[in-house]
Amino acid sequence: MRPDDPPAHTNRPRARQVSVGPPDHAFPYLATVHPDAPERFLERIRVAGVAHDVREHEPARHARHLASLWGAALPEAGRATLFYGDGKAVLVVVPADRKVSAPVLRELLGAHELRVLRGDGGVGRLGWHGLEGALGALPAVPALYGAPLYVDERVLTQRRLIVALTHGRSIELAPLDYVRLAGGTVAQFTGLTRLLPEGGMVRELPTETEEAAH
Repeated sequence: MRPDDPPAHTNRPRARQVSVGPPDHAFPYLATVHPDAPERFLERIRVAGVAHDVREHEPARHARHLASLWGAALPEAGRATLFYGDGKAVLVVVPADRKVSAPVLRELLGAHELRVLRGDGGVGRLGWHGLEGALGALPAVPALYGAPLYVDERVLTQRRLIVALTHGRSIELAPLDYVRLAGGTVAQFTGLTRLLPEGGMVRELPTETEEAAH
């Protein structure tokens, strides 16, 4: 048995080695997915005793679809995106009616390079292989990717947050509980564009804080 092998008596799934396509050597951290991370996250929530609701449903195609499945307003659903920044994966969550401002996030992370590994609806330059199910709303569980979590401060203005756990299961809980139990950092990194429920988008005037950030 190798030193990094789990004990023989454990029933927990091992991290799965997956192929990410060429060039593998450039992104070695992509070689491991932790399939038990959503269950471990749920167990942490149960132990903490915080109010939450877990639902199983058809696979959410994207964050807008996830909001629809819950009958929720767009800002109440979280849009998760996995980024690559200077050699490591970073998971960020913004309201479903917002998009990440790449320049602001790059400055926040102090990263010279920033690109999307996997975005909402399966969008991404490099992609992420090895996740169960079809591409859709990205599971917002940072331990699934071994990545730090950043949550936009707009998420905390809502009374609830709905995020995907897997492609056919999602959870509702208080935004602060999600940040605390997922080990997230709160910051401001959304753009000024707001997506409309009926489709299309509008550009809002920045607040003083946002104007300084942009």
